[in-house]
This record gives sequence, C-alpha cells and structure tokens, in this order.
Amino acid sequence: MRDQIRVPAMLRFIEASIVCFLFLLLAGCNIGKKTTVLSLDGAPTSIPAGTQYIFTGSISHNNGSFEGATWTLTSNGAPCQPGCGTLGTPTSNGSSGNGDTITVPYNAPATPPNPNSVTITATSVENPSSSGSDSFMITPGTAGTLTVQTFSLPQGTVGAPYPTTTLQASGGVSPYAWVVDSGSLPAGLSLDSTGVLSGTPSAAGTFNFDVTVQDGNLATGSSPETIVVVSTSGNACGSAGGSEALLKGQYAFLLQGLDSNNQPNVARNSRPFMLIDAYAHLCI
Repeated sequence: MRDQIRVPAMLRFIEASIVCFLFLLLAGCNIGKKTTVLSLDGAPTSIPAGTQYIFTGSISHNNGSFEGATWTLTSNGAPCQPGCGTLGTPTSNGSSGNGDTITVPYNAPATPPNPNSVTITATSVENPSSSGSDSFMITPGTAGTLTVQTFSLPQGTVGAPYPTTTLQASGGVSPYAWVVDSGSLPAGLSLDSTGVLSGTPSAAGTFNFDVTVQDGNLATGSSPETIVVVSTSGNACGSAGGSEALLKGQYAFLLQGLDSNNQPNVARNSRPFMLIDAYAHLCI
C-alpha cells in the first residue's frame, strides 16, 4: 500500500523536474530564487567624435525591485574616462513584474582616443552577475566651420547688473572655450570660458572688442562685438570730467551744400533755414 502511494508522488516530482528543465533551456529557472537579466538595446559599432549617444538597456526580473544599473567605460579592460568620453546621469524606470528600462547619455570625446576602442558596460544592481556591454570606435567629427553666432549684445547701465548673456557659436566640435582677444570689456564685466558675459558695469561709454571661440579640435572663430553702457540718466557719453546738457526748445538749422570747388553753396531765392523743436541730450 505504501508503495502504491509513493509512486504518484515520485511521478509528480519527475514532472516538476521536467518542467524546470524546460525552463532552464528557454529562459532560466531558479527554484525559490529571484531572477534578473540585463541586456543592452542596440549596439553601435562607431560613434562620431564630439557627439552624444543615448544607450538604452532592459532589465527583466521577477522580484519587483527597480534598482537600475551601474555604467562604466573601459578601453582594453581599463577605465578610460574622460579620454574615451564621459557618461551623463543614468535613468531607470519600470513597472512591477516587468523590469526596468535604463538609459545613460554617452558624450564622445572631441577627437578619437588612442587606442580607439571603447566598451560601455551596464551591470544590474539587483544581480551584479548580469550585465550587458557594447564595444565601438570613435570616428572623426564632420562638423562645419566654427563661427560666432552672436551679432549684437544688450545695452548695460552703470551700477546695474548686466543682463547675463551667453555667446553663441555654430560648427566645430564641442566643447567651446571663449576669450576676449582684443579691445576691452566695460569695467565691471567679465567673459568666462563658457561664453557667459556677466557683472555690473561701472563706467558709461561704447566699448568695442573682439571675441574668439576655440573648439575641441583647436579650430577658432572670431567676431567683433560692441557693448554700450549708459548712465542712470541715459547718458552714453561717460567721459571723465564731461557734463551733460539738456537741449529743449526751438532751434534754427542752416541747410547748405558744397559746389564743385567744395565751397558752401546756397541756392538763390531758397529758404536755407529750417526751424524745428528739439529735445535731446548734449554731451560736452
């Protein structure tokens, strides 16, 4: 009787073992354990220098945990940042029982590294034994000519913060670096290497200067720029020891030209004078 009872139990054990074996062949089977498998979606073989590529991966699991992945960059098995590029802030999101979607921005270097072989690896935080990777090369950038795209700058006022302005450029390969290479900025203003103009001007006047931008390949582009700074009364003269007078009232203007000998010439029977009402600032 005992043998008759044990046979069905043994059959059920055999059936369960066969089912588990099939799962192992198809997708993996861990009795009593949680499973986590990470894979990268897409695998570029090359990325242009100075560009950004978003790597995406998937984590499938059955434990309802969303811990994402850790990302690394290596070249020939050794860490290589920043020479082989840099990684941005990774993201991770998913739904219970279905897994995570993971992403990370990869910023390629301005020039191909040496050796020119980069491997990016994503490793599951939940299961460090599961990871996905991709190896690729950096190809030379094909950016256009580097040019300054800022053609006018805001007016400033003495004693007031200057409107923070970022100079713009196009072409070339990022990152850009900016300098003032001739002329001078208004006193109190500065230009940082990222192209940001800021500060508080301390003197009125018209200030002419040249800016130069350099890209990651050491190419350069330049442009003349002008900033006008006015006083709180609106006066742009600003010369030391100068003064400002207000013109208001009716004034007569003499209109005349020059003859062939470059001498004043007023036509007969004409009215060379014109009366107008004027309201203006005079800088003396």
